Amino acid sequence: MNVLLLRLAVVAIAALAPVLVHAQGAGQGKQQGRAPEPERKYVLFIHTGPLQPTSDVDTKIALELKGKGYVVREPDSNLDAVGGPGVDYFDDSAQAKAQEVANIVNEMLPKLGIRVADDKKLRARKQNAKNPAEYLGLWLFHKDTKAP
Repeated sequence: MNVLLLRLAVVAIAALAPVLVHAQGAGQGKQQGRAPEPERKYVLFIHTGPLQPTSDVDTKIALELKGKGYVVREPDSNLDAVGGPGVDYFDDSAQAKAQEVANIVNEMLPKLGIRVADDKKLRARKQNAKNPAEYLGLWLFHKDTKAP
């Protein structure tokens, strides 16, 4: 009798196995949804050009960008004498963020007393240097810019 019960148990398990595997797979499908990837933190390197990196203009821009969620490194007074003002990005995935930074700063400058000709406004620009995708170089001013 024990042998008969054992055979029946094996047959029952074999018959139900596909149903159990399918049910388990359906449950896993619902559980496999990933949590959204946390938003990347973009790091801004601010280069102030002819203005002192501690000027009120630079400080207000840095604070505004920090308030928008960017990590802002301490500004320096480097100047891009060749390319002029702009927001450098190093990976195609950062282009939209670089343009967002350019737009924020372009909107702020007139409010801070700095007039910028249309051809001197900041824009996103791709660079070929090997830097992390989250790094953005913010070159604020043209060499002829004067503090307000």
